[in-house]
Amino acid sequence: MSKPNDWSKTVSRAAGRDGELTKTKKLQLDYWTTLSEHLEEQGSRVQPRTPRPQHWTNHTVGRSGCQLTARVNTRDQRVAVQLALKDQSEAEPLFHLLGTV
Repeated sequence: MSKPNDWSKTVSRAAGRDGELTKTKKLQLDYWTTLSEHLEEQGSRVQPRTPRPQHWTNHTVGRSGCQLTARVNTRDQRVAVQLALKDQSEAEPLFHLLGTV
């Protein structure tokens, strides 16, 4: 017996009533897929996640307490990245390390 993988489940959930992704959802999925491939090709410290047809994605950076959230706004054609430093006692030293990367 075979089961759908995560990708097919994700696409199925994002699809409309007719089973097709909207133009925006396709664009989002293509964007995150391309970004993930690029991160892998470059050997980036940023760990790509399974691409999903949504406007945001989280990435780990290989350090506990740190997380990157990337967002795409197709309407305004903007991309944003947020760095979250979750442990306040570690936030300032980690913030200062950003200049050394």
